[in-house]
This record gives sequence, structure tokens and C-alpha cells, in this order.
Amino acid sequence: MLTLKNKKWLYLALELLLIAILVCFFCFKGNIFKNIFGDKTKPLQDNCSAIEKSFIKGVSMEPSLSNNQEVSGYMGYYNCHEPKKNDPVVLEFKSQPGTRFVKKIMALGGDKIEFKGDNLMINGKIAKNSEGKAYQFSTRSQGLLTIPLENKTITEGYYLVLGEVVGPEAYDSRVFGYVEKDHLIGLVSP
Repeated sequence: MLTLKNKKWLYLALELLLIAILVCFFCFKGNIFKNIFGDKTKPLQDNCSAIEKSFIKGVSMEPSLSNNQEVSGYMGYYNCHEPKKNDPVVLEFKSQPGTRFVKKIMALGGDKIEFKGDNLMINGKIAKNSEGKAYQFSTRSQGLLTIPLENKTITEGYYLVLGEVVGPEAYDSRVFGYVEKDHLIGLVSP
């Protein structure tokens, strides 16, 4: 049973705990909570990229990234880092300077791809977007992606990039094929 004296100590301990949490929050600008809960938006620390803030235009990356959502692009990131599967990337083609696209890396050099009906299989698994829906590929897209392959394997230094749109009409590797590393000009962070 709590006595009046014990209640005062309990309230004092709770007040001190609350003050400590607030101090941590303001001192670390909330990063302590982000680090504890695994926030993926924490800033990257390196000397090879410059941060550019911009807004997503279009719906090709929804629901991962929404139209008019502000994002940070770590431009030059891939000058020092190797691309990884599921990296959201900023693309810029030499044939379209100044026009940038945001897509997600779905497959890397060395990955095996094949088609099962109109669905893409990467290393034996059906490729799906973040909502778990299988991507669809037209016959033209399938040809575009399988012709350059040797033994159904993507050439090192090339990447398959897709948006979130599952239909075959999406503007991504289904239209322009594999991209080279020098087209990956930045990493996107929401």
C-alpha cells in the first residue's frame, strides 16, 4: 500500500524521468527515438554526397513516396557506395540532362531474371512492389530485359529499377531497360 511519503517519491521519480526524456529529445533533436525505433530517415554521414531537397512529382512511387512529398536526395552518394537492392534512387540519363526520376533498385548485376507469364522472377521469386502486388511486364518489356542477358543473369554494373506501379505501362526499366551505375546520381531519403 502506498503511503503519502511513498507517493511523493513516486511522483518525484516520474517527474525526473519525464525531464530526462525531454532533455534527451531536445538535445538530440529526436534522434534518440529514431535510433531506438529504427527510423530510416536518419541522415547519412559521408563526404561524397551533397543533400538536395526536392519534391516528388507524380504518383509512380506511391505509396512509398507520395506526390508533392519533400525528400532529401544524397547526390553523388553512389560515387562512394555500392547500390543495394531496394535503394530508392535518383536517376538522370545523359540523353535527358536535368530530367530526374525516382525509382527503386529491384535487381543488381549477377541476379538471375526470368518471366513467368507476365510476371518477373528475380532469383526465383516473383518481384512485388511495397504493397505485395506482382509487377506485370508486356511482351515488349520482357524482350527488352531478356535480350541483353547471358544465362538469364544481369550483367555486373547494370541495375533493374522499378516504380511502385505494377501495370506494364509504367515508365521504368520496363520501358528503358537496365541502367548503368553512372545514371544513379543519388540516394533518396524521405
